[in-house]
Amino acid sequence: MGTDLRTSLRKAPAGDITRAGRNGGYCSVTSAPSGSLGVARRYAKDSIVFVEGDSASAVYIVRSGRAKISNCSAEGRVTVVEVVAPAGMIGICGVIGGGEYETTAETIEDSILDVVPAGVFMTALSQDPELGLRVARQMASAYRDLHQRFCSVEASDHVLVKLAKLFLGWSYAKVPNAEFNGHPLSFECEFTHQQIAEMIGSARETVTRTLRTMRESGLLTLKDSSLTIHKPGRLRIIAGQTQGCR
Repeated sequence: MGTDLRTSLRKAPAGDITRAGRNGGYCSVTSAPSGSLGVARRYAKDSIVFVEGDSASAVYIVRSGRAKISNCSAEGRVTVVEVVAPAGMIGICGVIGGGEYETTAETIEDSILDVVPAGVFMTALSQDPELGLRVARQMASAYRDLHQRFCSVEASDHVLVKLAKLFLGWSYAKVPNAEFNGHPLSFECEFTHQQIAEMIGSARETVTRTLRTMRESGLLTLKDSSLTIHKPGRLRIIAGQTQGCR
């Protein structure tokens, strides 16, 4: 990431109330729950938590809200590699590796994050097997998701196929016991077309055009913050998934 971009995104020093985020969001210190490893902070939507290349000084545990994890190529193209929900941890790899953050973290809605200093986190990790297992599971899940996305890119999947795989993945997580028997599936989706494009490595205009095609063909409808898959079976065929395999 270029120096100018990093400087413009860098979060402000910690304080009782600190300005953060390129849209002028604020983060403020609040009380941490009993047993918490760190200090809880409130972050407004679109606030920058840390920037790619920053020294990995803390792990952030999402208590409420969500944050997107992204990286920026030398050409300035931003790719979202993960969206972290409540109970998820941010900045683990940088802290465990003892170096710099390899990604940028930004809240996508008003959030509360527990800020755990690197030393405190590493000490707890060495003493708490349950925490170690939780970290391992999150890293394994992130690796699996990235591997699937990498395979999709390597296979030069059409944007339609990438979107089908992305939306089906969301449906499995949000409607875990859903039956793909032709009945529509509906769930919340608060991501913008730009954010969806960043998740699949495409352009916003291409995603908007493809979503319009999917809507006109009766596959799905994405309106406001709701996504309805009208033909889940057809979407699975587009994604190359069989009826017996997710």
